[in-house]
Order: sequence, then C-alpha cells, then structure tokens
Amino acid sequence: PLDPIRRWELREGDGNKTVWGKFRDAAGNLSAVISASILLDSTPPEPVSRVFDEGEQSQSSALNFHWDAATDLSGIQGYHVQLARDPEFRTVIYEGTVNENRVQVSKTQGVTRSGDYYLRVKAINGVGLESLWSPASDGIRLQLNEGVTGNVYVEPNPTSTPAVKLYLDVQDATEVRVA
Repeated sequence: PLDPIRRWELREGDGNKTVWGKFRDAAGNLSAVISASILLDSTPPEPVSRVFDEGEQSQSSALNFHWDAATDLSGIQGYHVQLARDPEFRTVIYEGTVNENRVQVSKTQGVTRSGDYYLRVKAINGVGLESLWSPASDGIRLQLNEGVTGNVYVEPNPTSTPAVKLYLDVQDATEVRVA
C-alpha cells in the first residue's frame, strides 16, 4: 500500500503556492494531473504603529483603547494586548487577546485603583505569527471618586498588654492618623 502522507518543501517566498501530482496504479495507468494550492505566510505582521486611549483622564473604571487595524498577507486573526500601570510594562496587570482593533478594560482586568494605565498591542496573523509590540499608549489617568479606603488589623487580638501592632491596608492615602 502507498503511504498517503508525503513531506514536500514549498519554494521559498511568501505567497500562493501550488503543488501538482499524478498517480500511477499497479497496471501502469497514470491519473490526470491534480493540484492543490496553499498560501505560505512565514512573515509576522508589521507592528501596530500607535495605540489610542479615550483622553488624558477618566473617572470611569471602564477604560477604552483602540488602534489602527493591522493588515497581513494571511489576514489578521486577532490582537494580543497588555495593560500596565507604567509605560515600560515592568508590571503587567492584564494580558489577553481580542478579535477587533479595540478593547475595554475594567475591574475584571485589574483596573481597580486610581492612577495611570497604559496599553500595548501585538497583531496576530492568520497563521498565528505575532508582530513586535506596539509602542505604549500615551496613558490615561484614572481618578476614581471612592475616596481613601482601607482596613486596620490589630495583633495580637485578644491581648493582655496595651502594646499592639497595627497593620494598615490603604489605597490613595497620603497621610495616616491613628487614634
């Protein structure tokens, strides 16, 4: 029996490729020429040139970003996005993929406190190759109106002495007073 799978190297260079073949049976009869075509795309897409946010400042924890749609020989199947609190992306707080050239991030993606947020993007082409990262967005400052929040924990509890340790868990505080 004939092995139905054959390895074949396509000619170099991205683009449409066609493979032709003929078959011979045990009696020596040849089939008609058959062919199959395939698109070879071995080059990642170009990086997204710029990511836009909805302004300098927001009071809503739902932040919107968008970018110019990427193009590629095999098409674009989606975008890989990262959200960070710093433009160098030293600490990524959200990473995911989206199908369109826009994304909304909110509390479920780590937008939980006031401060600056930045987004960057990679385009993913039709064969799964990713571009390089885009430059970071210019940043959007989130100013939530929940005020200063926090908790105080006391140890040991219960205690037999008046000296205790206070553990403070606060956000957006610039000063702490204990009474």
